Amino acid sequence: MHESPNIIKCASESFEARLLSELENAYDNVRSYMVELGQVLDQSRPDRARLTTVRLKLAQLRLVQAAAVGRACKHLMADSDAVEQSELEEVQLKHEHLLKQAAAHTATWTLDIVDANWAQFQQATRSIVGRWREKTNVERNILYPLLKKRLNSAS
Repeated sequence: MHESPNIIKCASESFEARLLSELENAYDNVRSYMVELGQVLDQSRPDRARLTTVRLKLAQLRLVQAAAVGRACKHLMADSDAVEQSELEEVQLKHEHLLKQAAAHTATWTLDIVDANWAQFQQATRSIVGRWREKTNVERNILYPLLKKRLNSAS
């Protein structure tokens, strides 16, 4: 059975639109919990319960975001030129590197260590949040235009 080119274009367009939506939802959710984390960090003393809740939610959302970024990169690699492929590979490498840094940060900063070194934790956490925001901006600047380009060319 042979599918018509219009059906394939429609399915591809739908997939790209879903990828854009999935990425935007993941970024919005991470951003909202980073705001909440910022509020926790602004306190003069740690709030263990709130910090634990926010850290857990961010860890879960990082996994969702990682999956969305991975799917988008894999999909875009198939029809990319050499420059785009290089950019997509860089996005994937930076994303994986920061995921590892975030996991190491969480493992290093147990609640007892946070309590004993609140000022250092605040500084270290703000640093990694800043790197995460930068990474997200780079991803958005590369992934969104490529996905939108594929959507427009499918029309």
